Amino acid sequence: LDPHLQSNAPNNAVASHIFDALVTNDAASRSTPGLAESWRLLDDTHWEFQLREARFSDGAAFTAEDAIASLRRANDLPSTASFRTYTRSIKSMSAPGPNRLLIETDGPDPLLLNSLSRIRMIPARLAGVATAEFNNGAAAIGMGAFVLRESVPSSHVRLARHDGRWGPRLPWSEVVLRMVTDDGARLAALL
Repeated sequence: LDPHLQSNAPNNAVASHIFDALVTNDAASRSTPGLAESWRLLDDTHWEFQLREARFSDGAAFTAEDAIASLRRANDLPSTASFRTYTRSIKSMSAPGPNRLLIETDGPDPLLLNSLSRIRMIPARLAGVATAEFNNGAAAIGMGAFVLRESVPSSHVRLARHDGRWGPRLPWSEVVLRMVTDDGARLAALL
């Protein structure tokens, strides 16, 4: 459940329900607003992002400091399937205001928006916590469409709708993601 530990499809799929990113990709892989409601390229290496007013599932306001801490953690967390691929061009970041983020890259990076769609935002105060705190649910605080209710390794993840989310309200009050590794059992469950 640590959104910055392992960049692989199963982990990213679960994290996308609990945590949001600055940028999202639409069905045609075009960058669209997520937690960043707008952005502009100031010159070849400087980007300015205007962040939307949003709240984490614990009620805390989302700020540019949270974005900076999340991007740094995704870059710095030791991992065999690191998110560093998506943050490697970032040279520096600053927050000239609570809802304004400036990113400087070490050279022109036309893929920065796509890269930012891969990094999930967490509260800055949780940037130093261990992966175990995310996995046991204590640090699984995001701004996604759902909040974590229960996680049973190799079995299921139970999610409840995040009614305080900044985006559209989903029709499901609860979702259960089941991990079924056996092909036959998975097919039987579908049938």
